Amino acid sequence: MLKESLRFFSVLLFSFCFFLPSAFPAESNDEFEDVDSTSVSGEKKLALLELSLTSTTGNSEALSLFTGAELFYESSGNSIGFEGNLYYGEKSQVLNTKVSEGRLTGAHNFNLHNYAYILGALKHDDFEKLNLRSSIGIGYGYRLIKNPYEELSLEAGLGLQGEDFNVAGKDDYYHEGRIGINYTYRLSKTARFVTKDEYLPALSGAGNYRIRGEFKLIESIYKNLAVILHLILDYDGSPVERNIKEMDTRLFAGVGYNFF
Repeated sequence: MLKESLRFFSVLLFSFCFFLPSAFPAESNDEFEDVDSTSVSGEKKLALLELSLTSTTGNSEALSLFTGAELFYESSGNSIGFEGNLYYGEKSQVLNTKVSEGRLTGAHNFNLHNYAYILGALKHDDFEKLNLRSSIGIGYGYRLIKNPYEELSLEAGLGLQGEDFNVAGKDDYYHEGRIGINYTYRLSKTARFVTKDEYLPALSGAGNYRIRGEFKLIESIYKNLAVILHLILDYDGSPVERNIKEMDTRLFAGVGYNFF
């Protein structure tokens, strides 16, 4: 019943993305007009807070509350970004979802297409028996497409991964590679689609790898208020125990507020 309710809410929210904005006063189309895309020195900033109802499948089959924050600032070719998520749910006063994760990224643009980045990430997941996964890495990115409507970039890098499990003798530290794809497409003046995907293979063996896919549809409905559909897929090719599932999925439907 709870999952059916979330599916209905998701369909309703998807409808809002295309039909609700017409009920509000029209705003200027300036930000969706052609601009000079050859400069990397402009200032950009974002502070988005999100509150969603979340359906989780995989190691935790639950409906839970999701709170997230996304911060980004870019100036003079340098940028810094942070993303933090917290999932928490109970059923009959029994904990069934508890996941927290954060990611900090810094980048330096050499020109319109080329940039270098440094990335740090932390994750805790009770239901994967993961006390803490920490990683830090560096890499190179190349923008294949960069214009006011669409942006596509590819990234490749190396990192160091540390895993602390709630299972005796399973903690591990190893080097890993990283291949990332970032894509943004502006559907209209107020709606955009964003996906961030990465493949993380351990350098010590082909069987140990992780894949993460993140897909987000954001519709600004009035000034700084937005409705958001959000899907995250997490795949672990080498779970710490056999009874832990390889795939976790999270589907979000909620609202967000951008302070800028």
